[in-house]
Amino acid sequence: MQRMPVLQVANLSTSACSYGYVPKLLLEPSRPEGSVVETKQIIRDFLYCLRYHAPHTPINYRLRKEVMDEILSWNAGVDIGYAEALTDTCCTIAESAYRHTSYDHQLLIAIYTTYCVYVDDLGQRDLDALGNFIKRFVAREDLRDPVLERLVRQFQDMHEYYPRLSVDNIVTKTLEAMIGMYIEFTTKGMVVAPGALMYPAFMRLKTGIGAAYALFNFVKGWRDPSDNFYLQLIPEIEHYTDSIKYASSSLTIAFMILTDSTRRSDNSATCESAYHSISSCPDISSSLSFYKEILAGETDNYINLRASAEQKDPVVVLRELAEETLDTIRRVQDLTSSDPQMTEILHSYIMLSGHRVMLSSTSGRKDTDSPICECEDTALPCKAAAARNQSSSGDSSLEAYQYWISAINAPIRRTSPLDCVSLENSTEKLPRTHLLSEIKDVFRDFLTRLKYQSPHTSVDAQLRAKVSAVIEAWDAGLDKAFVDGVIDTSYGIVESSYPHLPYKHQFFVATYAVYVLYVDDLGERNIDALGQVGRWLVAREEVTDPVLKRMVLEFDEMYESFPALRADLINANTFQGILGRYMECVTSDAGMVVRPGATLYATSLRLKIGIGAAFALFNFVKGRNDSDRFYYLQVFHE
Repeated sequence: MQRMPVLQVANLSTSACSYGYVPKLLLEPSRPEGSVVETKQIIRDFLYCLRYHAPHTPINYRLRKEVMDEILSWNAGVDIGYAEALTDTCCTIAESAYRHTSYDHQLLIAIYTTYCVYVDDLGQRDLDALGNFIKRFVAREDLRDPVLERLVRQFQDMHEYYPRLSVDNIVTKTLEAMIGMYIEFTTKGMVVAPGALMYPAFMRLKTGIGAAYALFNFVKGWRDPSDNFYLQLIPEIEHYTDSIKYASSSLTIAFMILTDSTRRSDNSATCESAYHSISSCPDISSSLSFYKEILAGETDNYINLRASAEQKDPVVVLRELAEETLDTIRRVQDLTSSDPQMTEILHSYIMLSGHRVMLSSTSGRKDTDSPICECEDTALPCKAAAARNQSSSGDSSLEAYQYWISAINAPIRRTSPLDCVSLENSTEKLPRTHLLSEIKDVFRDFLTRLKYQSPHTSVDAQLRAKVSAVIEAWDAGLDKAFVDGVIDTSYGIVESSYPHLPYKHQFFVATYAVYVLYVDDLGERNIDALGQVGRWLVAREEVTDPVLKRMVLEFDEMYESFPALRADLINANTFQGILGRYMECVTSDAGMVVRPGATLYATSLRLKIGIGAAFALFNFVKGRNDSDRFYYLQVFHE
């Protein structure tokens, strides 16, 4: 067999072969940290590993005319040059990434993208319209901007083209993006504290709308409605798509890199086509945007936020981001290895990013192009992997865990189902006692490390009575045991975790907890009623369930007790929680099995269902901690 040429990638010797394996990048620096040269080399090596090839999709002039007409019809003071550039960008995304969909789907996606790009710029022109969008949306008020009004109307149109679960998730991610964009504008100059490790990821997910673009791949009727496997891929696709907002600012620098005299190819046509294909590059866009920003001396971007939180050089973070993206692509390869149709869809989507990640070996197609570079010996461990394995041995993970535990200042919420005594008392009543014993040991060890102590706070009879009155007013025919359990749990949450709040806020939190517990149980009793919240949110349909009807009123009342931004975040997290619970029930009823390797899916579902952000934000009421208005954002996501 002819020996394949050796390729140097960031000091890692690999060779090209035909197995479609994505090589790892060397994490150790090869040049002085912080230099533009180092940054440029990382990006060049990253792009070279992915073998850029433009999708070469033909221009659809009909699509571009309709999108251009839509933009001009806004009457929003948009000049013709901006409209033309916006049309080209949005249509290129639809034509390239979604060429497996129909014209109508591409038109919807292109127009949706115009709205998102417009909103991303709205904070510079009308911060009030952006900042009050969620509040006005929840209250069904005038949004004070014609493009925002059209975006909301498009939410309703999406049901014609996409499954209900997909539309629910697209809408909630869009609402979260609105909040994220507002946070970006209002927190400029805020210093990220060392140790706020979750904040950069929080901002990246909030502003990226990656899940929406991932879901656009899977149209209504593309498969049997009970086949929800694609949902397991969404978090992976989102991971490398959530930086799409940086794409337009990355074009110039992408062209600079790809046409550099030191680039490995002298083919100017390839460089020019790559210039167009990279227009909506995902994680690459974050990287290229970072490159442009370090040239300009800017530090307000994802990579610098993460570097500040992790106390690392930004170039080290950039290198890690490149490796994380490659890991994501490997997981997608593994997850779709037995599904040719899914492979084909994701191939079409990934081509938008310029990724030369062809999953053709699993779909039976012959690939005549140059393969992705791979280690000559597939068993050869790269230095990066070896370094990670070495660092994860010993007690390092335990030390990290204990460090995290020591950072917790809030009281631990008392949850009786997880109490060691309750577990001990129940072992004789439930089957598989050996498993229960293991679970009991895990929680006992967890509470021991936390140095958990019951708060022993006094019982407020008035608060308990008011919570009971709220449930009685529902008149929902709930059995007494369930009602008593809901009251005990909601009251225990407030008693243990929020003793510092005024009585009015304690009652609000207790009432909120009651609704959440009802929603959690509703999925087992009436899944259709649970799905009404999505229809209320998206299609403005009336909620018929009496308890849910009261709950949606709480969304508007949230602004009386909490500052607008915090109320926005609580409401958005609640939407996600309700729809996440609905998705959990739907996929469970359909018998969906989570496949090995879908690691981000489990995390994503936990974040949707948990509503942890809402309960964290309840600590920061209106008028409290206003001397440092935004620092809480770095803390609550932890």
